[in-house]
Amino acid sequence: MEEFSLKMSEQNESDEVKQARADLRKDFLAALSNLEGKTVTSLGMFNAASTKSANPSTSSENKTEVKFLASDREQLHFVLSNFKTPTGDILDSAIIRATDIDHLSFDAKNFE
Repeated sequence: MEEFSLKMSEQNESDEVKQARADLRKDFLAALSNLEGKTVTSLGMFNAASTKSANPSTSSENKTEVKFLASDREQLHFVLSNFKTPTGDILDSAIIRATDIDHLSFDAKNFE
């Protein structure tokens, strides 16, 4: 029943609202594609043993330069290159679940 009511509300949206949603989605996808190949300046991962955030990309022993490559359609997974695992292994590429990530940061200078 809930799915039906969602569809009905979408049908009742004005053309103006529909266009605004389309514009927001287009802008979001453009911003996401602009991240492709950019260096991640800070990557916070949730520790599997607790809810505390570990920060492998900015820890003193991690000198790797992680790059953002892509995400899936729903942004549930991210592809990163040169990723250092908690065990110290460096992977050429890794698919990371969004639920394991506390934060991803990028340097704004890379987007000018």
